Amino acid sequence: MGRVVRKSFAGIVFTIMLLVCFTANAYHFEDFKWGETTFEVKDQLSAANKTILSESSSRIEYEDTMFGGKCRVLLFFTSPIDGKLAMVGITWNDTFVGSSIKAVLAEKYGAPHQPNEFTEKYIWLGKGDNNEIRLDYDSSQTKLFYLGGRYYKEFEKKSAGEPGTEQHKL
Repeated sequence: MGRVVRKSFAGIVFTIMLLVCFTANAYHFEDFKWGETTFEVKDQLSAANKTILSESSSRIEYEDTMFGGKCRVLLFFTSPIDGKLAMVGITWNDTFVGSSIKAVLAEKYGAPHQPNEFTEKYIWLGKGDNNEIRLDYDSSQTKLFYLGGRYYKEFEKKSAGEPGTEQHKL
């Protein structure tokens, strides 16, 4: 009887630790997961009644409303061939949402790194998974980027030199 209780207890502890590991390391945007295919992402957008505004072999764009403002969401994929979700970019055409977003992210992920104290650019680094969140708000717009660890590294390598890919850098 004691052996059964110990095995059950060990199983429960293992399950809890596994769940904590999966939830603690991920910097995900909404229900998207890094490495999802374009087909999986399109299915999620369809299920959420989101209308795709534009689409290419390595990018999907749609509009949404977050933090009380209308925004544009861009989903970037590693390449047209293997198409794994690598980065999410969200842009608002005002700066008023920036401080609200910063407060929510700081509460959820802790204090950000600020590369330059004279700009409103902030970075949250994931623990061991190479995921990042970048927030940048200046005089004209607010940009928020979720970067998907190894998938983002692959995206960055494959898209080096492509027009328009420099816009996500801080």
